[in-house]
Amino acid sequence: MKQSIKKITALVLCLAMLFCVSSVAYAGGKKTDCGEDCEYYPTIIVPGLGQSNTWVLDENGDFILDDEGNKITSFPAYIQVPELIKTAAVPLLLSLITQKDMGLSKALSSAIYDCFSINACDNNAQPSERVFVEKYPYPFSEYSES
Repeated sequence: MKQSIKKITALVLCLAMLFCVSSVAYAGGKKTDCGEDCEYYPTIIVPGLGQSNTWVLDENGDFILDDEGNKITSFPAYIQVPELIKTAAVPLLLSLITQKDMGLSKALSSAIYDCFSINACDNNAQPSERVFVEKYPYPFSEYSES
């Protein structure tokens, strides 16, 4: 009985993967009013989803720099490893020794919140922090590869 359940589950997962791939392949065709003879192809880029650079600004509107002089990004998450180690080292050791949660989950939760809190938004979907999103005010065809 267990073998047949495993086989059925594997078959369902396989079909789900095939469906996902086939829908992407189907959507890959050019869908424009001009067929395949267009001057341009309209493109929408959503900033902050990895396509655009985003940086954190201070209260004066200047970029905040890390210890090495690099701009601090708001996406992907900016992880300060030394602070993470300071926050989680003692609870980790205590949890390993006692085999109980001795504040480790709270410490890691706090560390994760600190890493991603810069991307938080208020109730009006406006960034809670001062974040600068690099904008590209020209057509996609004029982008450079850098």
